[in-house]
Amino acid sequence: MKKKMVSAIIVAMILSLAACGKKTDAPEEGARPADTEETVQEETESESAEAEETEEEEFIDLNKEVIFSDEYLAKEVSSKASSLTVGGLQEITDLDLNYDKITVPGELAYFTNLQSLEMSATNSGDISWLSYFPNLKYLKLIYNHIENIEAIGNCTNLLSLDVESYNITDISFLEQLTALEGLSIKTDALQDFSVIGNLLNLTVLDLDVSAAESLNIDFTGLTNLKFLNVGGGFTDLTPLDSLN
Repeated sequence: MKKKMVSAIIVAMILSLAACGKKTDAPEEGARPADTEETVQEETESESAEAEETEEEEFIDLNKEVIFSDEYLAKEVSSKASSLTVGGLQEITDLDLNYDKITVPGELAYFTNLQSLEMSATNSGDISWLSYFPNLKYLKLIYNHIENIEAIGNCTNLLSLDVESYNITDISFLEQLTALEGLSIKTDALQDFSVIGNLLNLTVLDLDVSAAESLNIDFTGLTNLKFLNVGGGFTDLTPLDSLN
């Protein structure tokens, strides 16, 4: 009888040890398999490398000298910048230029902090370079022959806009310039002025349009308007009645 009990106890102990061994071999709850840990480590290293690459891309050498191929532009900015370096050109906040003399408009891209720009030209030209100046607040363009000026709509921080050109026919881009406080337009062909009624921050409006007939602007929302000048060929000024 005792022998049977001893045998039973030994068998039970063996089974218990075997079960413990199996439990030890199983991974603990919440533990990651070895290959998963390696994958996580690889992902972390990859993210770190990408972050370093991004930092390198964002780094700008402000001391790098800018070599202008456009001699006129270099001459005009040399008196304003402390140096003809990337950092020196970023110090410039205002420019007064003659576009006819600029042979490489792309070099205007260096003036990333420009806030005021006056540009004149006797010939037609591409003004897509205005997209270089997201911080521009004051813009004056005098072009004898240019029809498409919608690129001005890229300068969404503009406070004052003065445009003079014979052939302007569309000013719908103004709907993007909601911060505009001063607007002056001098042209011949423009007929639709309705978008101006949406510029609720306007305090100054100066229109001189020789071929226009109706001043089709809803002035009821322009409650901040303090100065208004309307000249040219307008024959119907009825909308002005709402200002009384």
